[in-house]
Amino acid sequence: MTLIRWAPFREIEVLRRQMDQLLDTDETNAEVRHAPPVEFRELPNSYLLKVALPGVRSEDLDIQVTPEAVTISADHRFQKANDQEIAHRTEFRYGKLFRQLTLPGRVDTDRVTAGYQDGLLTLTLP
Repeated sequence: MTLIRWAPFREIEVLRRQMDQLLDTDETNAEVRHAPPVEFRELPNSYLLKVALPGVRSEDLDIQVTPEAVTISADHRFQKANDQEIAHRTEFRYGKLFRQLTLPGRVDTDRVTAGYQDGLLTLTLP
């Protein structure tokens, strides 16, 4: 019988990382980032990723694709029409958006296509 040395602090570190991911916080900066909702599908020859980003301008998006993962980040800023305007209620989320998905298989990063219309980002990952 082989004995395996138990390392409780390693397990605590893994748990801390999982909690950071669950709460979507950056380890070096306690600023909370919002994770936009996604729809991810596998097609016969590719993956299809849709990300809901209402109110985010395309020029504020940062999309990075590696063979194993997709990372999407943006900064959704609150904009006033003028200095006289007072917001009595806002239920929209503003601030940094961040979403990273590990892909179930490798993709060809040279053939990735993207489209952005009406607040919906669509990525085709062959």
